[in-house]
Amino acid sequence: MTSTYSVSVFLWTASVTAVVCTIGICTAEVTFWIGHGFGVPWDRVPLAWYRWEEFQSLISSKAEEGTLKKLCHYECRSRLHIAKSISLTGTTALEVTEGFQEYHKLLRAANSKDSSGDHNKWWRTEVDTMKQLVQRAPFERDYMDEPINVVLVFLESVRADMMPFDGSTPWARRFVPNVTIHDKITPFYNQWVRDSNSTLYIPHMKSASGFTHKSLASTLCSLHALPLPGTVEHAQNLYHPCLPQILDRLGYESQFFKSLTETFDHQNDLMRNIGYPRMYGRESYDLAHNVSAIFQRDHKANYFGYEDIVLLETLTEWVENQTRPFFLSYLSGITHDPYEIPPRGGGWKAQSFSPDYKANGYLNEVSYLDTWLELLVKSFEDRHLMDSTLFVFLGDHGGHFKDRDSKFTTFGQKYEEAFDVGVTFHSRNPRIQGLLQKAQVFVSGNWSSLDIAPTLLEILFGRAVDPMRVVSEKGLKNSPYSKYFDSRASASWVDGRSMLRESGSRLRLSVGNPGESLILRDMCFLLVFPLKKDDQSHPEAFNICADPGQHQPLQLLPVSSLSKPKSKLEKWGQKAMMFCLQVKLDLVRAHETGMRCQDCALEKLVTLETLESWSTTVERANLSDASAV
Repeated sequence: MTSTYSVSVFLWTASVTAVVCTIGICTAEVTFWIGHGFGVPWDRVPLAWYRWEEFQSLISSKAEEGTLKKLCHYECRSRLHIAKSISLTGTTALEVTEGFQEYHKLLRAANSKDSSGDHNKWWRTEVDTMKQLVQRAPFERDYMDEPINVVLVFLESVRADMMPFDGSTPWARRFVPNVTIHDKITPFYNQWVRDSNSTLYIPHMKSASGFTHKSLASTLCSLHALPLPGTVEHAQNLYHPCLPQILDRLGYESQFFKSLTETFDHQNDLMRNIGYPRMYGRESYDLAHNVSAIFQRDHKANYFGYEDIVLLETLTEWVENQTRPFFLSYLSGITHDPYEIPPRGGGWKAQSFSPDYKANGYLNEVSYLDTWLELLVKSFEDRHLMDSTLFVFLGDHGGHFKDRDSKFTTFGQKYEEAFDVGVTFHSRNPRIQGLLQKAQVFVSGNWSSLDIAPTLLEILFGRAVDPMRVVSEKGLKNSPYSKYFDSRASASWVDGRSMLRESGSRLRLSVGNPGESLILRDMCFLLVFPLKKDDQSHPEAFNICADPGQHQPLQLLPVSSLSKPKSKLEKWGQKAMMFCLQVKLDLVRAHETGMRCQDCALEKLVTLETLESWSTTVERANLSDASAV
């Protein structure tokens, strides 16, 4: 009985095993071909995991030699349609997906020639094909072949202590006394800057201008704007190539968006001069959507145009339609004056942040902007674009928000709160994350918005790109970093320095709003130098190390009336005024000719570590010319 039972159990087990194996093999076969159809890794009995592990091993061994390059070429648009894939160290999900699609083509070709029916030979052919695929991939990555999208957002009138909101400042203690709501003003951006794996956060840098249009030109072109009133740069020969022009030569599609008017003070002409083929603003939106008067009323942000949420769908549609890597630039509009409670767009709701009417309106605008940034990032997450996108968020300039008197404005300001802004670089791309993490030690440097362009280009390409050289058949020629990105080199084509490296002590110059003053910083010393000739404006020098709030100005005599200085600060101030006059003259010439001068004050501005190294003997003869400009 026992023997019969054992035999029955054995036969039953064998039958079940045979059925299970048959079903398993059939299922694996179906999974194999379906998996290939969707471009995802497959399971197949009995050697599937052996094959997959060997492929992983081959990739890992190559990845140790250099970060894995994508296994085949692809168009930018295909990123939007990746459903599933598997992650490997040293590569992206898209690379694996595309790689296996290419591998499948090779495998089918190899298998079609195998008529012997020898399955072992078939497996060997498969493994050999995988090896060929891996070995032929160039593992020393040339990042010119790996396009990274760029999203650059200028945060209108958002100074450093407002986003993320800093509750420890005297301004916060005065205007937002309820400490329990500090974290509710910018909750998204608070988390954004804390993500040290993906974000490089520079909490303080100096905007190159307190006037938006000049700030845009300075940031996008890494040059100093003209110290003249208004958007005069729209009709000048900008003396450095700008980011849209450089990226266009590298195959990028560029577009500038804003929810406010396109035409104020020649901004549309300025954007064309910078290199954007087209600008999309309020007028473009009205034309495309035939908006009603009710829509205009309900979505009005201020006298210039709409709330930012209006353009979110337009932005995402533009992204989806791109077949090349893209450079998307945006200027927010909600935080522009008159600083009132904005519309309730995008699910955002107004809150009571401050008992002061103006401060409360502005903080609600900042809160709205925080929500809008979150929605923008989520739109990229939904489209699986985070690993292939670099985000750069920065304030275009700061402002005077009742810090010293009752004024709540950005116009005509000379104090540092009008120029103090922050910036974040963020990416989920592993290579870029590594660069951002290494640069964390430099976040407290002497930075300027002039540094955005050289930093962005080094992040994208891992080395300097010289846009002045012609494109060869093999693509744009590259040059060593030290020759083109380090502005301390005389042949540099940028006025800024990469934030991936030390900043140095350096001189930093800003143009006031609307362009009638210069602010020069040299370590502890600072000069506010009005260029408008009237009885109300006087040059002032500050020691911001001893007087960070700029409450103790040293009033200086005009250059024409200089006398023997009585202090180190006064001596420096006199020299700084002569330097600024010469820089102004050099800037006018540079914007006329389209070339930055050599061995001149403008070049010294971007190469010297301190004004102490500048000699006034050669420059004095030109001061009368500079004063007349």
